[in-house]
Amino acid sequence: MEKRNYFICYPILLTVLITVQLICFIFARRQIEFFNYPVNVSGMIFPINLYLIEIIGECYGYEYSRQTVWLNVIAHILFILAVVIIARLQYPTFMHYDLTFSYQRLIDISWIVALGSLLGTFFGDLFSARYIPNLKVILHGKFIFLRLLLCQIVSEIIVTSSYLISFLTNNYTFTETIHLIYYTVIIKSIIAILLYPFARAIISIIKQIEKIEAFDFKQDYKTLAFIINQDKIALKGIDIRK
Repeated sequence: MEKRNYFICYPILLTVLITVQLICFIFARRQIEFFNYPVNVSGMIFPINLYLIEIIGECYGYEYSRQTVWLNVIAHILFILAVVIIARLQYPTFMHYDLTFSYQRLIDISWIVALGSLLGTFFGDLFSARYIPNLKVILHGKFIFLRLLLCQIVSEIIVTSSYLISFLTNNYTFTETIHLIYYTVIIKSIIAILLYPFARAIISIIKQIEKIEAFDFKQDYKTLAFIINQDKIALKGIDIRK
């Protein structure tokens, strides 16, 4: 068994995931019409985020996917704090009012929407992070399409339901918000199905590069833990323990 104390693809996946998450957060309140149906822009991008969580869980196990969720949340919080602080800095007197007003509207963030997005993302990502490795053990690594798509749909419902909070601060009725959630989940599910071949190919490539097949071993699925415990993961093909 080859010995190594690092993974090659894990930091790359983590970087891409946080980037996608920040893009989703920026467009959390931006809606468009997709074939005459109202859909959130972030909702059309977010399946990529969930797939990245699932890819990490499938390839490296729960310890790594859980840590990824926490790092994603930390980046999310830092981004919110940075935008809120910058939004409250004084504009120079020579800056035209129309420009300052437009820019302030662009970067202004509702705390309720921000909180809903943060909580929805955390619990949605955590669901995929936990159950992808868990179902992999239960199903002996088989039915990968079923495992990935099932976790995608459930996580999408969890994340998109956070929009219920947003109707308190937007010009949407409760019914309009429910319709937005319904249509966004449908579009997310369709996008997830279309993206599956790419996710499956990435999983195969990563396993070939890392030369591993990870299965959780006596995993207790502690949500609040952050440090990776290698003893909980059975890695076939490579030993990264020091």
